Amino acid sequence: MRNILVVGFVGLSLLSGCGQPVAPVMAYGYKPQKLETKEKIVADMLACRVQAANKIPSNVQITSTPGYSSPVTCSGYYCSGGYSVGGTTSSFDANASLRTEVYNQCFYSKGYKTNTQPIPVCRPEQIPSAYGGPMTILYPPETGSCLIFGGTAYSGNVILRPQDQIVPNS
Repeated sequence: MRNILVVGFVGLSLLSGCGQPVAPVMAYGYKPQKLETKEKIVADMLACRVQAANKIPSNVQITSTPGYSSPVTCSGYYCSGGYSVGGTTSSFDANASLRTEVYNQCFYSKGYKTNTQPIPVCRPEQIPSAYGGPMTILYPPETGSCLIFGGTAYSGNVILRPQDQIVPNS
């Protein structure tokens, strides 16, 4: 479950500019005992992200591989060589998984749970117009539900129950 949340909450929040997912979603947060509005969960998720960022600072590590370039040799009109391999540099945050654990702890302490089964993303023809505003109630997922994708950080996702869909899942 923790790995799913890592991907759902942190990993995907790093992917800016990506479109709506086509695969089912495993990172939908809801309160099973008390219905909340979309506005409330977005505020709670932001508070938990800020808390995690404040408690666990970034620890960016840079790695690189050695590079090699072959010399260019020419004989008459024919030249060879001049290719390069390796020499790449990448970075990662060594504290990302720990920050995700702090986020999850905060999120769960506020009474939220996440779905245990994948939720399909709603097709456009299923969604009523103007559905999913800030005051929309976030229901727990149920059989036949689909998810209205709310952004790269998954903080605006909304479950669309079968009875609320224009064209229900089949």
